[in-house]
Amino acid sequence: MALDHGGDPQARLSLAAALVLHWCVGGFLGEGRRQLERALAAAPEPTPARGRALIAAVRVTLTQGELETAERWLAEAEALGEELADPVLSAQASGFRGTSVYYRGGTEEALRRYEVARADLTASGEGRQATSWLLALACVRAYAGDPRAVETGERVIADLEARGERWARAQALMALGYHAWEGGDRDAAKALVRSALESMRGFDDHTMVARMLELLAWSTASGNNHGWAARLLGAADALWKHEGVGGSAFGPRRFEHHARCRKAAVNVLGMAAFRQALAEGARYDSPGRAIEYALDPAHEFASAAGPGMLTRREREVAALVAQGMSNRQIASTLKLSPRTADRHVQNILRKLGFGSRARIASWWSRTQVPAEQ
Repeated sequence: MALDHGGDPQARLSLAAALVLHWCVGGFLGEGRRQLERALAAAPEPTPARGRALIAAVRVTLTQGELETAERWLAEAEALGEELADPVLSAQASGFRGTSVYYRGGTEEALRRYEVARADLTASGEGRQATSWLLALACVRAYAGDPRAVETGERVIADLEARGERWARAQALMALGYHAWEGGDRDAAKALVRSALESMRGFDDHTMVARMLELLAWSTASGNNHGWAARLLGAADALWKHEGVGGSAFGPRRFEHHARCRKAAVNVLGMAAFRQALAEGARYDSPGRAIEYALDPAHEFASAAGPGMLTRREREVAALVAQGMSNRQIASTLKLSPRTADRHVQNILRKLGFGSRARIASWWSRTQVPAEQ
């Protein structure tokens, strides 16, 4: 790579900054950070090229969840924007200051800064960059439960579709999916996230796909398919790990929702089955493979119906339920107390997220899993 072979330090700064989408969307956050840090260290002069590289470094480190490092670069970018009287640099710095504040829980200030960044960039004739902050505004409104979120989001999506910008469209769809999920519309949330994942085909953006998998897991857990939720969390964890993304990335609520989803899955599945499901999902450790996995309905059904979800005795009980036996008949056949048979049936219903014995029978006949002797 040209960045590794010296040359003009200012040109190196410009090149490192120009590759920011490659770093952030292409799955090269660690490499991008390394190149930006080297370029910035080699060219400390207060130039426009340094300003652009600082903004790129802020974006990379915020995506990694390295908030303190991002703060250092951001403070310098803000000061440099004033020193150079550069309205575009100052507007970009203001927008990313909003992102930094948002990741620390400051929603209102983030929204205000996004509005300012968008207005200033529009006034400077930077329409494409202004649209990026309108996208940020739409996303944060959605995550904050703002009633204007749907209108803003749909406007942004229409604009992005007209430009053929699939990556940004996927981000907006994900935000609207979160808004729907928080509003209790689980089915709409899942449909929006799946559309977002479809838009991400062909991109190697580990962090974006991981966020979508997380949201799909939360929506799935709300519908009681905890086995599938755990597998999605496993795939997301593998993608987070690849990019070295910390728990503070994308704000505190992501970590809270992740922890809540994980706890619910462990409570239903038990720790051993949860870890098994997590490991199965972690095999899909690239954005492309993870997207294919998440969008294949066969995997979702298999997760809800997988034999690993049940103990040996529960599989025996499920087989007898499928034969039409009552709990008392099951107890007699397996030489159990009626109370124990009742408990096994309730555990099966709870683990599989079913509401009736008929669902158990249907599940058993479809999967044709034999009871172990």
